[in-house]
Amino acid sequence: MDPKRKTGRRRESGGFSFFASLKIFTTLAAAVLLVRCGGHPPEILEVRSRLLLFDDRERGEIYEYLTVAVRAEDRDGPDDLESLALIHDRDELFWRLTADRWSRRELRQENWIAAEGIVAAPPGPLPRGTYRVVVKDYAGRKAETSFRLENPPPGDPVFPSLGRGKGSLELDSPQSEAVLLAVSASGAPLGAFTLKRGANSRESVLTNSQVRSQARRLYLYRLPSSGEGALVSGPYDAGDYLFPPEP
Repeated sequence: MDPKRKTGRRRESGGFSFFASLKIFTTLAAAVLLVRCGGHPPEILEVRSRLLLFDDRERGEIYEYLTVAVRAEDRDGPDDLESLALIHDRDELFWRLTADRWSRRELRQENWIAAEGIVAAPPGPLPRGTYRVVVKDYAGRKAETSFRLENPPPGDPVFPSLGRGKGSLELDSPQSEAVLLAVSASGAPLGAFTLKRGANSRESVLTNSQVRSQARRLYLYRLPSSGEGALVSGPYDAGDYLFPPEP
């Protein structure tokens, strides 16, 4: 998701008919809000962030990819949350997601919403420093907190790569292992598998029936080391690597 620069906008009106329509619309919108929203503002209880460096094999680019997960509550119900905004004031960057664009997660009976795919425009390093997180409900009430992104951009990262052997998946990585993630055509995760450096049996991945029937793409995830974020490479075509043609 690319950012927007924070700019002011002015809308020109078109006379009395415009204001009459606006008044009717405002009255209807207020009525909807009174029915839909109670009197409780949202709360932000916790924020977690994860920065990845992504070797995008499709685009031929390397860029940073940020995910921000927010544990937010609204006593009027989770459907009362209208938007999630991420703001970097120093660089005047702004990302805004509505409920149809964020991901919902439940972890230990806690409700989280996640903003995924936060990237710079053009793709590259994201600015370091403080990011404000603002959650707003349909009544316009807001909750705000912040987090800091401080890890320096990696200088010369070495990404894990995936190869093919006879009946095996070959992992080339400076670390002793990496995680292989299989996803469906819609991007839904189907399974995660630990690969050791060198040859790994392809059958250990294919024992998962969902992977056999639905996997379309594979990604390699190198676990973060001290002072560094995680490295991800992909996508790899699942058909080419899990079901290669026989020679």
